[in-house]
Amino acid sequence: MPVSRGFASQTGMFPEKPSVLLVDDEPTVHLAVGSILRQAGYFVEGANDGVAGLRMFKERSWDLVMIDRAMPEMGGEELAEEIRKISPDVPLMLITGFLKSNTRRHLFDGILEKPFTKADLLPITRRLIDKVSRVELQR
Repeated sequence: MPVSRGFASQTGMFPEKPSVLLVDDEPTVHLAVGSILRQAGYFVEGANDGVAGLRMFKERSWDLVMIDRAMPEMGGEELAEEIRKISPDVPLMLITGFLKSNTRRHLFDGILEKPFTKADLLPITRRLIDKVSRVELQR
């Protein structure tokens, strides 16, 4: 079942908060990023690998998906490919400490290299969510 953009905030599932799916196998990333985003007013849920992330993506609509590149089971680039098949317009952000020259950057709308700060994270998060919101309003 394809996930339609904007569904989360329209239905009240995530009480008017932009929703972020964080897919990373590092618990410290979940704690730090989740805390920063929640304090900034985002609804955040997380998955520890690409397989779980894809399952969660299919269950709900998300305003942004943050994806680590290197994870067990299914890596970030493979997850991004699968998400693009389902919902090509959802913004995807690669968060990685291992950016390589052969990384398929075209799959992502933004890239944030670890380690990063709150000052790095919040502007790109807002920009990616706002970009999609503006496109939807024009439709």
